[in-house]
Amino acid sequence: MDYPDVEFGFYPTPIQETSVDELHPALSAEIGERSSLKIYYAGVYMTPDCTFFGSLELLVDEAAREACGLFRVPFELSERIIGPAWTKHTDIDATVQTYLDGIPDLRLIYAVNDDEEEEMAES
Repeated sequence: MDYPDVEFGFYPTPIQETSVDELHPALSAEIGERSSLKIYYAGVYMTPDCTFFGSLELLVDEAAREACGLFRVPFELSERIIGPAWTKHTDIDATVQTYLDGIPDLRLIYAVNDDEEEEMAES
């Protein structure tokens, strides 16, 4: 499949506070001794077609000006986890954008998937 000059990108749903009970265990493990963390969640969609990509979970330590994020991406009958990864934190919108900017170029992902489908069809 060819994707000529299509601008792929990502956008979040409104960011919501959530609880530690809702976090993936890999992100929960990052809490450690930090006691003043805020926990956020946002759904993530792809442009240009508004397809659901997955969710972003964030731990934000305002005092240390750090955030740790993890993506949960549905894949076939399970999910793929991207992260956790720490970054600097200034404000929640900028931090979310930092994580969205870190998602690999979708044209590469789709190219790999198309190649795999062609190989399966040939066998």
